[in-house]
Amino acid sequence: MIQRDCSETDLRQMIHDAESLVGDPEPGRWRCITKFRGRTWIVILEPDASQNLIVVITAFQA
Repeated sequence: MIQRDCSETDLRQMIHDAESLVGDPEPGRWRCITKFRGRTWIVILEPDASQNLIVVITAFQA
């Protein structure tokens, strides 16, 4: 996420502070709507059940 000027810690906080979680057009993925530095961001998430974790696909300003 260096290109987006946010760190892993920033992403974790963005997900923690999510305003909503909605389905993504890509099956199996979710859109986390959140705020970062006073702006709305979308973080695309994909659950990985085999590893019991959530993968961050990308994050971008809305």
